[in-house]
Amino acid sequence: MNRWIPADMDLESACTARIDDYVAGGTSNLAVDRAAAERLLTALPEYPGFVVDSRRYALWAVDAMLSAGIDQFIDIGAGIDAVGVVDKLASWPESAARIAYVETDPMCVAQLESRVHKDERVAVFPIDLFAPSWVTDPEGVWRLLAADRPVGLLMASIAHYELSDDVLASALTDIYDKVAAGSMLAITHLSGGQDPIAATRLEQAHTQAGFPVRARNRKELAALVRPWTPAPWAPNALPGALRLGIGLLARKAAPPSSSASS
Repeated sequence: MNRWIPADMDLESACTARIDDYVAGGTSNLAVDRAAAERLLTALPEYPGFVVDSRRYALWAVDAMLSAGIDQFIDIGAGIDAVGVVDKLASWPESAARIAYVETDPMCVAQLESRVHKDERVAVFPIDLFAPSWVTDPEGVWRLLAADRPVGLLMASIAHYELSDDVLASALTDIYDKVAAGSMLAITHLSGGQDPIAATRLEQAHTQAGFPVRARNRKELAALVRPWTPAPWAPNALPGALRLGIGLLARKAAPPSSSASS
């Protein structure tokens, strides 16, 4: 028995984070996850490329956030150890960086907690990823992070599992309203590009594997991300086009300063 499995965990349901772990060659997954992953790979053999690209983009995004002076992070849908990247970049011994992991899967939560329990700068919050309450709950992530300073937010390979545009847009707006100006948001998302046939293929493959997604192109995702402002690409930035998907980096701009009346 895997030591990360809580006693009351549902062993009959696959988890997308554990599926991605298996696809990437990890070992923190169950038979039900492997079966779902194999169904997905049969229909979509190029899917591992998206997993690799998504992680690579997340690493680049955290580096960009650190370069912008951000030293506190929220990893929404952090997933398994192999998927989580924030602490690998931001939590070195001499750093003051603080990291909040938001995750729902019990096995992911158990593994993350075992890794960070001795570090006061890092905490795991077992919260519904798209529930608006966690954003404003003073007893949640804001016990660890300073709400009056910019925060870096990661949503790697998670937004496409929310099928409702309204729910996703509302969650992103709730986060925008809470965080300080200068905060940055990075998303990786499955996409058919501008090709509706490709988008349908992505959605059908995931539905057949047992975990439906909503493929969105760049224009659709950008519309849902508003009022976040797309951030300018840094020199040598990783392109926003990923295999089977897209990456988006956005920022909460400071409100315009009012000029003194003459």
